[in-house]
Formats: sequence, structure tokens, C-alpha cells
Amino acid sequence: MPFLSTLGGGSNKGFKDQGQALFIASGGSIQVYTAGGKTWKSHTFLNSGTFQVTDADGAAKMDFMIIGGGGGGGCSDGNCSNGGGGAGGCVFKSGITPYKGTFPVVIGAGGQGYYNTDRKGDDGGDSSFFGYIGLGGGGGAAGGSVDGGRGNNGGCGGGGSHPY
Repeated sequence: MPFLSTLGGGSNKGFKDQGQALFIASGGSIQVYTAGGKTWKSHTFLNSGTFQVTDADGAAKMDFMIIGGGGGGGCSDGNCSNGGGGAGGCVFKSGITPYKGTFPVVIGAGGQGYYNTDRKGDDGGDSSFFGYIGLGGGGGAAGGSVDGGRGNNGGCGGGGSHPY
């Protein structure tokens, strides 16, 4: 779930009148707050969408965090241990200069976990924004003879299992 924080972001007139950088943007769930004596605007995306910058002066900056979807847990229908899905990878960028335009925000879905079957968990989907990618987590191992106890690679790899 990418979280985008913009210093000085605001309404149609921005926060320029408060002595901060002009940065006008829309998209996601928006919240305005004050921290450290500065006014901030956050844009939180739980689903894919667009982030649109309609105005930004040269002093404007943005921070963002991108998190890939988590991997699903694996399962064994026998007397085996099962691997948990891996966490989605995280990318954090700070002090990025925004520019006018419309930018896609892609939110990776979590991977499917399984129950009562010899099957690895599915990998989580990648999330992306502004040219950066948070890799999806790896699916967990299934145990038994399906995968030799190895989880999948990913932002964070899926958990291993003990194959009996």
C-alpha cells in the first residue's frame, strides 16, 4: 500500500500562503496534518489508481513508500509443516521533486493461501509508483514432495517447510 506524503501539498491554492512550497496534487485517500511545524498532505492508496500533480514549484518535495502484496501460505494435506507467505518488499524514497503529470499507482494483491492440499502459496503482486517497484512476497512452501520445503523468492521470501 503506497503511502505518499507531500510537504506543502494542499487544496487548489496549495499552502503557498503559509510560506511553504506550492504543490497541488490529488489521488487516493487524502489527509492533511501538521508535524514539526510544517503542514503535510498524505495520499494513501489501498487500490490501484492515479496520482495527479497539477502544480508544483521547484521547492516542492515528496516522500513515498511502496509495499508489495504479501505472499500466500503454503499447505500440505499430510503430516508436514507448512511455510508462511513472505511479506511484500518495501521501497521508501524521501525528498523527491515532483513535476506536473498523471502517474499510475499499482497496488499488488496478496497471494492466495491454501488449505488441505499439497500446494505452495501464490506470490503476492508487485506494487509500483513513479518508476519504483515494491516486489510481492514469495508464496510459502507446501511441504511433502511438492517443493522440497522451499518457499518462493519475492520481496521477502516465503517460509520454508519440513518435508516428511
